[in-house]
Amino acid sequence: MKEITLDSFKHDVVAFEGVTFLVVETEWCEPCKQIAHITDKLSEQFKREPVQFLKLDLDKNRSFTAYYQMKGLPTVIIFQKGVAVETLMGIKTVQEYQNIIKSVLSPAQSVDQKKHNVTVFSTPTCPYCHMVKDYLRQKNVAFKDVDVAQDQSQAMKMVEKSGQMGVPQLWIDDEVVVGFNRPEINRLLSL
Repeated sequence: MKEITLDSFKHDVVAFEGVTFLVVETEWCEPCKQIAHITDKLSEQFKREPVQFLKLDLDKNRSFTAYYQMKGLPTVIIFQKGVAVETLMGIKTVQEYQNIIKSVLSPAQSVDQKKHNVTVFSTPTCPYCHMVKDYLRQKNVAFKDVDVAQDQSQAMKMVEKSGQMGVPQLWIDDEVVVGFNRPEINRLLSL
C-alpha cells in the first residue's frame, strides 16, 4: 500500500477520478497493523476497478485532523472523485469493506426504480448511523452521507429542518426520518 503525506494528498486523493480507500494509522497502533492483510485482499479483488489503496501516518501528518476528524485508529476514509463519502473507525471485515467499495463504485437505484433523493446525516461513532447506511446499501438505495461531526453548517441545517439534534437522520425526498425507523424508511422508499 502506497504511503501518502498531507503534501501529496491533493495529487494522490483529490485529483484521483476513482475511489480511494485511505487508511489513517500510526506505527504504534497494533490494530492498524492488522488492516494491511485486509487491504491486500481488497486490492487484489478490485485490481481491475478504479480503486486505489493508500495509507497516511497520522504521527507524521498531524495537521490532517484539521481537515478530517479522527476519533480512533485505524480510521478508513473512502473518497469518490476526491470527496469523502464514508468514514469508518476500527477494523471491519473484508466483506463489509467490499460492500462499501462496491456501493461507491456503482450506486444503484431503489427497488421500484424511482430515483429518490436520500441524504443520511450521521457521525462516525454512531452505531445506528452505520446500521441505517448498511441497510440502505443492502437495499441498493443510493444516498449522500453527511458527517455532521465534521460539517457544522450541515448540522445546523439538519436541526433547522427537523427540530432534532439526534442522528441518524434521513431526508428522503422532502420527508424527514429521525433514527433508524425501518418501517418508515421502507414506506418512503417503497421497499
